Amino acid sequence: MSKTETFYAPNDPYYSVGIRLSATAYDPFGYIGRGGDSSTPNYGLIRFDTSSIVNRTKIIILAAKFRVYLESNLTATVYLNSYLHRVYKAWNQLANRYGYDGVHYWQDTGGVGDEDRESQHIGRKEFEVSDTIGWHEMNLLSYIPDGIQDMIRGNFTDNGFLFYAADSAYNTKKLFSTPEGGDHPPELVLTYTYGSSVLPVIMD
Repeated sequence: MSKTETFYAPNDPYYSVGIRLSATAYDPFGYIGRGGDSSTPNYGLIRFDTSSIVNRTKIIILAAKFRVYLESNLTATVYLNSYLHRVYKAWNQLANRYGYDGVHYWQDTGGVGDEDRESQHIGRKEFEVSDTIGWHEMNLLSYIPDGIQDMIRGNFTDNGFLFYAADSAYNTKKLFSTPEGGDHPPELVLTYTYGSSVLPVIMD
């Protein structure tokens, strides 16, 4: 038996915190890109509330969806690469570019150190210059096939994700809807099998 569900990042600082690299204050994540009125990208920390899924499931289709609500390519002639990484640090609503919980520091500014987040991204989306306002989907099974599965089963601590745009996308700006910023928060769309046919979790 299979089922498809959509999980959202609730409007709660526990689930979504922005890191504006040009400032230390809390900032709802949204501005991803480079160029225009800022020379540095903003990063977003995000969690999806998947607590309703039992661990005896097998994910067969998985995607994260982000909605561009404003875009400006300015003089851009290159694409914008965006990435989603699983996070090692237990961040909270006090996270900023320097630290992740109001007390402890990131290894690298913005939480991009190898001790801050997994070096291999779990998802990647290439935004063309022509990509405009609307929903855009990021496949999450291509790079770490069991990545989300392990988080649901408790084999990888669920500290959410770091969402950011690559530095190479100079002069490309896209704004993504956030839980704090509107009616279209990021989504995690799962299709999974469940029931007695699913093998039990084997803990190491």
